[in-house]
Amino acid sequence: MSADLSGFGGLDDDYTGIMGQWLTEIRQEFATILIWWQELQQRLDHDGRPTSRLHWPAGPASHPRVIAIYRKYYFLLNDLNVRRALALDAEDMGPAEEEDWGNDEVEGPDDVSGPLAPNLMLLEMMESYAPDLWEHFRLFVYTPVGEDMDSELC
Repeated sequence: MSADLSGFGGLDDDYTGIMGQWLTEIRQEFATILIWWQELQQRLDHDGRPTSRLHWPAGPASHPRVIAIYRKYYFLLNDLNVRRALALDAEDMGPAEEEDWGNDEVEGPDDVSGPLAPNLMLLEMMESYAPDLWEHFRLFVYTPVGEDMDSELC
């Protein structure tokens, strides 16, 4: 069962469904990760300060399991964006009508949203839909996704 974010931010059910799954999975893992983080905070340097931030600068959100879950949902949202963009391109392939000249507006179904950047939905909007988790993710300022030689996300 995933968190219900239906209607959040004007996003349609495809986007909020993925975001709800992300929220549910990250919440399930985060309880264990917070225990790990608290234990890590006990390790001190020679001046008596916790060494945890040296290796884990984004706090508990730096945990490899968090990064793996983030990447999973980043790619799911990216794939949805690609499908939406391809569908819009396919609709736009018809012959141009004279009344369309100078009109840059893309028309599509009113009940479909996107595409939106995955990091926007997973992290930047989190302050609104999960403020308790946002406290841990506000330092998660990098996107652990790159591009291969063919400019494909990896």
